[in-house]
Formats: sequence, C-alpha cells, structure tokens
Amino acid sequence: MTRASPDALIVNFEAERARALGHDGRRGAAIYYTPPEVAAQVVRLAQEQGAAGVVLDPCAGAGAFLLAAARAGFSQLRGIDLDQQALKVARKALKAAGASARLRCGDSLRLRPRGPVDCVISNPPYGHVPASAKLLEDFPALRGGEIDRYAVFILRALQLVRPGGVAALLVPDTWMFLARAGRLREEVLRLAELAAAVDLGKPFAAAKDTRVQAVVLVRKPAAARATLIRRGATVLSPAPVLAGFAAASC
Repeated sequence: MTRASPDALIVNFEAERARALGHDGRRGAAIYYTPPEVAAQVVRLAQEQGAAGVVLDPCAGAGAFLLAAARAGFSQLRGIDLDQQALKVARKALKAAGASARLRCGDSLRLRPRGPVDCVISNPPYGHVPASAKLLEDFPALRGGEIDRYAVFILRALQLVRPGGVAALLVPDTWMFLARAGRLREEVLRLAELAAAVDLGKPFAAAKDTRVQAVVLVRKPAAARATLIRRGATVLSPAPVLAGFAAASC
C-alpha cells in the first residue's frame, strides 16, 4: 500500500476540515489554509533575511510551515495550535518527511513558551476579533477601533522572537494602508526593522478577494536595513521604509 506524501497528509486533512466547517464556519474560525508552495516561499524569504536556529509556528495547524521549514534545513521546530487533531496530522507529516517538532496544543496568545525563539514563521488567522480588556492590556497599540486577528499575531510574533530574530508572516496587505492600522504600523516600526514585504497575490481559494503579503520583521535592537519590496519574484524597490508609512491612510 502506497503511503501518502507529507503534503498529501496535510492537504487531505485541510480539505476535509474545510468541508466539515463549510464556508461560514471556516470564515468564523478565520481559517485559510496555506498552499505548500506559498509556505515554501515564506520560509525562503525568512532565510534570505537571516532566519536560523529555533523556528516556531504559533498557528501551526496541520504543519504546512513546519514542513516547509524542515525541507529548507531547519531542524529545531516548534508549533502551537488550538486544534489537537491538526497537530496529530502535523506530527505524522513531519515524520513522513524524516523530521520532527515539539508540538503543543493551546492558545499561543496566552501560552508562555520557554524563552524567545530565533524565528517565527506563520500564517495567522484573519478576521475581526472582539476587543476584550485582556487583549487591550496585552496589546495596547490595538486600541481605538476594529481589531484584526492577524494584527494581534504580528505583535505576538515580536514578543515570541528574540532581539535580532526574524518573524516572517503571511498577512493581508491592508495593514500597510488602512487608517485604523496606523497605531499598529507605529508599534511594528518601534519594535522591529521591516526587512521585506513581498506581494504574493491572492493564493486562498476560500478567500479569493484577500491579497496577502509575506512580511519579514527583525526584532530590535537590530541593524537598520533597506526594506526589500517584491511582487512575487520581481524586485520593485530595495529602499528604506518611507517617512510617513506609519501614519498612512486609505
């Protein structure tokens, strides 16, 4: 009997879970699964910006990013997710690829890992989330309007990574231009160097109107650097972050 490939294990689980949730359920859960080739792109971009050492995916799901990281040569892998079944698939897929990871079931916004990691690579959940008192206490830069889940995870990634470490996230491009994200941009630039922003188009069949970026941040203190701007593989501008970016509005 032919064994399923690591990619097939992940894709088949995600397809079944998507069918079980349905369109509204998937949207409510803010789950948009990452195609393997997109996960590989984000991992390569993180490596281009110096990612090395211990890699954590705080929204690991069935392991698409951890598998891509293993294939790229990372050996110290960690993952956190709320879905125990997804983590079982991640463990199985990694084993099929000759790799392993320390996986933990729980909420990565609340769990306290043992010390910072060298690199965070993830596709966080998207969509609005209620502004609880606890959330605003932990992330005060998000006060004053609707809060997107991905914005919370951008800031959480910078808490989880060590100074000089890399956070590479797949997020909607709206964080760069919506007026309500102005305080988020200010906080990101206070905490990190924006190393790269790469337009990856609209890769999610379940969210066909969502345009996403691979954003790479290097937590300060870190050397100032030019920001690599790409659309796919096309370099648009290796330039410093423009003045006024934090306050940009739509």
